[in-house]
Amino acid sequence: MSVLDIDYLAGWRDELLKWAVPRDPGPVEEPEGDGWARVAARFRNMSRTFRADQDPFMARLSPWLGKDVTVLEIGAGAGRLTRPVAERVRKVVAVESSPAMRAVLAEELAATGLTNVEIIPGFWPAVQVEPVDLVFCSHVLYDVADLGPFLTAMNDVAHRACFIYLTIRHPFDSFRDLLQTFRHWSAPTRPTYLDAAQCLYQLGILPNAEVAELSTGLSFGSPDEALAFYRERIGMAAGSAGENDLRDYLAAHGEWRSGRWFPRHQMRKVAILWWAKNHRSAFPNP
Repeated sequence: MSVLDIDYLAGWRDELLKWAVPRDPGPVEEPEGDGWARVAARFRNMSRTFRADQDPFMARLSPWLGKDVTVLEIGAGAGRLTRPVAERVRKVVAVESSPAMRAVLAEELAATGLTNVEIIPGFWPAVQVEPVDLVFCSHVLYDVADLGPFLTAMNDVAHRACFIYLTIRHPFDSFRDLLQTFRHWSAPTRPTYLDAAQCLYQLGILPNAEVAELSTGLSFGSPDEALAFYRERIGMAAGSAGENDLRDYLAAHGEWRSGRWFPRHQMRKVAILWWAKNHRSAFPNP
């Protein structure tokens, strides 16, 4: 079998669906409706402390930005990247499916006085948007099982280039030890950013790939706040038999600095996949 015979898109879907983390019944279950509502405030705080000048994705994207450029952001969240991009371009179209995230994004944009962002509710690629110069998504792909239509629509709507920001492995890979220790669940090893690149290859797109390392930015105001965060991530119900052991584990793997609690292992590897629309020779690669 040659590489041309492999269905990378089907492989992505199959591997991603294995990331069904076991969850206790009761309080840890996702609420009906908007599952992002419970973390919207945390995403707001992350957006406010984000340093665009220290982010490798912004370093890659920035040479393409300009006052006449239009941008589509897929999965804008609370606007961590929306704001610094909007400050440098003519218009940003921000697609976001979560009502809670859209509300936070609108509030943050209003507070900064930015008026060149159009927020569109819905899931990509079901929403309809006009063609733009650049398209990007940040930490979205691991939530997309049916990757083919997502990537194809992303490529089709871009005049100049597309950019994808993602962790090199599934975001929950960083909780692998916790899942094994407290849930007795062995996390999968795929998909990775390389699987995403192979999916693009299957679609006839040859992406560039870059890998960088940066801080997760995680910190907590109290041990109880940290406990609630990690307990939810591994699907452990509040008051369960393992909760005290998890509290002890976190105490041994974190430290207090300037009144906040930080996990000791803060660094993670991220990847940037990007490609220019070469048929648009009027827009050369910067």
